[in-house]
Amino acid sequence: MVTEFEFRLQPLGPNVLAGPILWRAADAPEVLRFYRDWIAEAPDELMTVVVQRRAPDLEWVPAEVVG
Repeated sequence: MVTEFEFRLQPLGPNVLAGPILWRAADAPEVLRFYRDWIAEAPDELMTVVVQRRAPDLEWVPAEVVG
């Protein structure tokens, strides 16, 4: 059983960006090819994650990418 965690904070910045980038499923091959080429040249300090799934029908999601 874990009863305690210790964290060491690290400075970040000057900018930290986060949030989803949405695209139509039909555009996935082009988007993922771009990502593959772009990330190959990115610095090691950059952290990115690609998740491809159906976009939910939420108020903030553009209608053209829902489903």
